[in-house]
Amino acid sequence: MAENDSRRNVGRRKAQDQFAKISQRDDVFRHERERAHAADTGKIARLKALRLAKEEDERAESDAAVKAGKEPAPAARLRKRAMKKAPSH
Repeated sequence: MAENDSRRNVGRRKAQDQFAKISQRDDVFRHERERAHAADTGKIARLKALRLAKEEDERAESDAAVKAGKEPAPAARLRKRAMKKAPSH
């Protein structure tokens, strides 16, 4: 009987150790993913601020040109990327 209890304890301990390793790996992955998300969020906020500042400068230049009686410069157009079609066989 004692041998069965010992085997159960060994099996339980191995399972708990394996579960602890997996949980630790998951925690490390989750922490890394959160850190990357925070970095991406900061980068997006910075780029958005730069874009809004540029648009405001362009708007101010356009308004100044209208007041001076000049024709404002055309707004920059966004170019659409041509999608390459997959070659058909």
